[in-house]
This record gives sequence, C-alpha cells and structure tokens, in this order.
Amino acid sequence: MIVLMHQRDGTVHDGIRTSRFSLKGCIDCHAVKGADGKPVTIASGDHFCRTCHDYAAVRIDCFECHASRPESAGASAGSASFPGREHDGAALAQYLRSVGR
Repeated sequence: MIVLMHQRDGTVHDGIRTSRFSLKGCIDCHAVKGADGKPVTIASGDHFCRTCHDYAAVRIDCFECHASRPESAGASAGSASFPGREHDGAALAQYLRSVGR
C-alpha cells in the first residue's frame, strides 16, 4: 500500500501524469472479470481494489472521478471523462503553476 500511496501523492499533489503513476494503468492490468466475462465495476465485491479496501474498512474515493474498469476497445485513451465538462490538462497545469505547485 505504501507504493500506491507514494504514486497517488505524486499524481495528486505533484501533478505527475506519467503512465507509471496512472490509475488507468492499474485498472487495465488488474481488472477482474465477472460471470459475463466483462470486467466488474467498483460496485462488485470482487473488484481488485475492493478486496483490500473492504478488508481494511477504508473508503475508496478514486472512482468518484476515475473509471473503475478498463475502457472498452472502441473508447479513446486518456484521462477519465468528467460529466458535463471537458478535461483540460493545459488549464490545470497553468492553475498549478499559479498556486506554486
């Protein structure tokens, strides 16, 4: 878990957006398939992340914004989409520079 926290801090606090620090990369590799052969969502107790979080009684809030299963083959790659607005990495980077991050 310490490795995951370090990567989370690098992404959330330091703005590192490389594939090494990508939640999407974790989800793509560690997806658990359900009875229908499709990856389960965080709503399933079988979800990779839920197995440890449920055991430790720790709330998972990553998936309030991020997808909890791999993108479909036809979906575009990149960051999670936010309902009702476009993800603008340049605007985010400019904001972080302006607040000294």
